[in-house]
Amino acid sequence: MTRLRGLVLTNLFATPDQPTRATFNRQQFAELQKLHDLLIMVPVPRRLPGAPGNHAITLWKTASGSTAIAFPVWHPAMIGRLFNAWWLYRVARAVLLKHFPEWRPQFILGSFAYPDGVAATLLGRFLGVSSVIKVHGSDINLMARDPIIRLQLQRAFRRAAGVVAVSRALIDRMRQLELQHPHTLLVYNGIDKAVFRPLDQAGARRMLGLPAPGRNILYLGNLKRDKGVFDLLRAFQQLAVEWPDVGLEFVGTGPAAKELGETIAAAGLAARVKLRGGRPHEEMPYWLAACDVLCLPSHAEGVPNVVVEAQASGRPVVASAVGGVPEVVRAGSGLLVPARDIDALHRALVEALNTSWDADQIVRTCPAPSWQQSAQLLGEFIASRIRGAS
Repeated sequence: MTRLRGLVLTNLFATPDQPTRATFNRQQFAELQKLHDLLIMVPVPRRLPGAPGNHAITLWKTASGSTAIAFPVWHPAMIGRLFNAWWLYRVARAVLLKHFPEWRPQFILGSFAYPDGVAATLLGRFLGVSSVIKVHGSDINLMARDPIIRLQLQRAFRRAAGVVAVSRALIDRMRQLELQHPHTLLVYNGIDKAVFRPLDQAGARRMLGLPAPGRNILYLGNLKRDKGVFDLLRAFQQLAVEWPDVGLEFVGTGPAAKELGETIAAAGLAARVKLRGGRPHEEMPYWLAACDVLCLPSHAEGVPNVVVEAQASGRPVVASAVGGVPEVVRAGSGLLVPARDIDALHRALVEALNTSWDADQIVRTCPAPSWQQSAQLLGEFIASRIRGAS
């Protein structure tokens, strides 16, 4: 495979001030850098408008050797969001021409369909190079419901040389929304199985400063309402009466953190439900080892990496049967429930806590490839589509 020079446009990337953000892209692009030279452009939303390229930016070298730049972009709310892709394209173009005038990419990858993927195809048209769109989950399952955004996506898909999806369910959903592309590839996110593996639970709890006795349910991810965090809290309120030795740990940050904390306090559960905030990615294997069940009751998903990381760690999963989750949570590795069904979630958590899980079997069911394999598929697809579009 010929080494190419590429530009990645994505809001899903770890920055110096948000080092734990979207670690799946950080890991996949680190492996992709071994195949192609990458400039990674990371738009950071602003609440106030500003002229393209005139505000402070952050420029750094990633651990894998890619050049990365984070730049502020005004994203208006409400009806203004329908112009986000066009405005992102204008700002990204200004930043690129000002700070990297010598960079001549041979492809552009927009990772997240809207606005990043749409803007990537506009930038590709401006630069005269092919673009590929990578879709993740909520960009299709939620944002594409808006007919005007869907129209923009349909136009972008026609301009793109190819589309990459992280789950088969997303490909099916795109077909339903008339967003199919003749060159679409399924590429699951990868996992580092040398890092995520069964570890001693007692040792992990000691390292994290958690109580050794009792059992723990873990939520690990963004604290957002559509991730089902309040559904989980309500289900735990029912469970807490029956199981006095079970605790609930929320690990992550997000817009619902304050309200979630207030709800926990109002329910009198502060001693048993903990908000641990954002934690370094290096701690994640230990949080998974310390728990008895990982719970992800999202309302919409692609294929969340935390689910396969839990499986690789030998921990059972209770999750909503949405998006690509049923593709990876198989018999013997966890339980699936309908999204937003509090009673079903409560029953599944009780069943999971009552079940003697076989950690080795859970590990064997984990379907995720390595990050190297995942990036190899992505890199080869990009190279083939660049040749096919030329």
